[in-house]
Amino acid sequence: ERAADRIRQDKAMGLTPLMLVGTAGTTNLGRVDALNDLADLCAKENIWFHVDGAYGGFFKVLPEAKILKGLERGDSLSLDPHKAFCMPYGTGALLVKDVNSIRWPRGLDASYMPPYESSHMRLEYSDISPELSRDFRGLRLWLSLKVFGLEAFREHLSTKWQQARWTCAALRDHGAFEIVAEPDLSLFAWRLKNDESNEKTKRLFQTINATGRFFLTSCEIKGKFTIRTCILGFRTQESDLEELTKWLFDYVEKA
Repeated sequence: ERAADRIRQDKAMGLTPLMLVGTAGTTNLGRVDALNDLADLCAKENIWFHVDGAYGGFFKVLPEAKILKGLERGDSLSLDPHKAFCMPYGTGALLVKDVNSIRWPRGLDASYMPPYESSHMRLEYSDISPELSRDFRGLRLWLSLKVFGLEAFREHLSTKWQQARWTCAALRDHGAFEIVAEPDLSLFAWRLKNDESNEKTKRLFQTINATGRFFLTSCEIKGKFTIRTCILGFRTQESDLEELTKWLFDYVEKA
């Protein structure tokens, strides 16, 4: 409804909405937008629908990730294999249903540049991006899929999905922690209860990261200092999360 309202407001001001972005896993809380509803809205309004799946898009391979329904309806989709698929940093991807929709006429020409071809089989990246020469980023992902297969990555993400829910439930059941955001995918957020000044949660955050054993990140949600726990690394095991929760429980009992 908010998106539809904004579109109506833009049109009332004489503006033409061009694109709507739905997020499959926000940075702060890992939230997933109602992608199917947004896709319906964009189809109705004839607006380009882009899905930001940089963090969460690859969870689409899980049957249980029904929350991502509608992701496949995007006109374009951004993905970061260096996140959920554990590739080296800088391995990003943009998928577009119709590449011709983002081509622009070549604005420069030179004898060393390859002849322009408009077929679907030949793509010059200078026609769709600032780059002409490019690093072969796709090789990392292609080779990994060939060696390990998609099932290995599906199993990895299924494990992260389950680990996030186990850890979140452990904190919730303890009673000393306020769950700010349940995991939509593999990220959840929490803080200490009865901490209006944020000082207790900040102190805990600084103390646990100073151990060097765990590394958590933070954000501010409606004025509340909040700790983010994003479980995505392939080296994170159940024993690590048991150690984390034990550390947190011991901390609050001594505080």
